[in-house]
Amino acid sequence: VTIDPGPLVRGRAEDAASNQLDREVSIGRIGMYLMPGKFLVEDLFIAGLTPDDEPFMTAERIAISVDGLALLHREFLDDGEMTSWRMRAESYADGTQSFPAFVPTRSSDEKDPLEADASPTDEDDDRWVATLRHLGATQGEFVLDDYGSNFGVVCANLTVSITKIFDYRGDASCTGGSIRVSDFEPMWMDMATNFLLDGSQVYLSRVNVETDGASTRLVGDVDMRNLSEMTYELESDIDLPRLREIFFADDGFTASGEAHFTGTFHKFEDGYDLSGAITSPLFGLDTDAGQFRFPSLEGQLVWQRDRFDMWDVTSTLFGGDVRAELKTFGTKDPWQGTFDAHY
Repeated sequence: VTIDPGPLVRGRAEDAASNQLDREVSIGRIGMYLMPGKFLVEDLFIAGLTPDDEPFMTAERIAISVDGLALLHREFLDDGEMTSWRMRAESYADGTQSFPAFVPTRSSDEKDPLEADASPTDEDDDRWVATLRHLGATQGEFVLDDYGSNFGVVCANLTVSITKIFDYRGDASCTGGSIRVSDFEPMWMDMATNFLLDGSQVYLSRVNVETDGASTRLVGDVDMRNLSEMTYELESDIDLPRLREIFFADDGFTASGEAHFTGTFHKFEDGYDLSGAITSPLFGLDTDAGQFRFPSLEGQLVWQRDRFDMWDVTSTLFGGDVRAELKTFGTKDPWQGTFDAHY
């Protein structure tokens, strides 16, 4: 049971949040539980960049607990539980993005963000400090649309848990999501990760991703103030027939076998770069010219929006040693390549 404190309290909360985020914020209802220090926020709405955009965030229910003793020394110690929520982040080719300023920044000549939970000093006795001790978010969805690099992610059925002890650490998982790269067919995705938060920086210490055609382990970091910039180190076990169907659907060949990839993935303002080494115990290639099997295949590759190159590709074929190189494979017609066999 909650008590509605009325539109005045709700209006002040909306104004404070709108001023902090520089974005329209509305709240359907604020309720106060009979137990002191417990509040309920219902139907939270945070607008997108413009009134015509989809909202940045909606949440049906957020339960908040405030430590009453901490208020005596001007500190809000909060715990939150959020359910049935959706967050949509958009990034554009000109660098504009829709993520609000959850972490306030200093003046233009200071690079480091302000710490939202820094302790007050003797020179600032009137300052109130807010510290989120724990946030649990369930039944959520996070959507990222990067229009500059033509890249999109949907994390469906998302659960997030964040706790502060000495710093902010957390974990997240989702099922039934998807990843879209350029104009290729979207891939389904399940994900689980551990992370560390430092201001707007998210350090991902472990990411396990199961996608349509691959099982991948990653580490990396993301700047929430610059969502177009992401860098990961990764290892991936690949189902070659399925990835051929996704990324080379219109090309006149089929593939068989499995492969292992180790490298880096860099997503930037207007594109992406996947680079590294690939190995396969037995790579199969079926074309109009015949069926070919390449045991112990190894090589280097780079994949960008307008480029898919492989070099230092080595294997064996019909008892001989093979070395190959491919340029703009599947991205330009005709593509180029060299194939040498020695017996």
